[in-house]
Amino acid sequence: LYFLEKKQVKGTILLANEGLNVNICCKKTLSDEIIKFIKSEINLKDMHVNAEIIEFMPFKKLKIKIKNEIIKSGFTADENLIKKNTYVNPDEWDQLINDKITIIDTRNRFEFALGTFRGAIDLDLLNFSDFEKNIIELKNINKNKKVAIFCTGGIRCEKASLILEKSGFKNIVQLK
Repeated sequence: LYFLEKKQVKGTILLANEGLNVNICCKKTLSDEIIKFIKSEINLKDMHVNAEIIEFMPFKKLKIKIKNEIIKSGFTADENLIKKNTYVNPDEWDQLINDKITIIDTRNRFEFALGTFRGAIDLDLLNFSDFEKNIIELKNINKNKKVAIFCTGGIRCEKASLILEKSGFKNIVQLK
């Protein structure tokens, strides 16, 4: 915490057994140093980073929170189960959606309204915790056919994949 505050990093870092979610801002010249620091402190080998250059500091302070779950769903995404998930890269994804595959948007209704893939199913989620009860809307989908899911960062897809599998879906792929 001291290192990040000294570097004037602001935002939120969420830690849970199922992962790490970091949404922070810092000076562009420090971004590589900050990422390297977080990886070393948390002992991460693989970390997906989305970086954007912005004109203003959107956060007032730095918050680090320890939580039971990164995304509330009522269960922790077990690493051994997640390893079984099937991922596709963006090029493979483009081919899949051109083949008229069923696409499920695991994001909330606000994110869906901002934009989604053509033909994607909206589960009208206020929160991800509604996912399991809202997949009832998928009753007309053949659970043996391939289904493609996506989210913004990854943890929702990890959990959605497990929920869909538990609900009988046999062939789930998620956008990496």
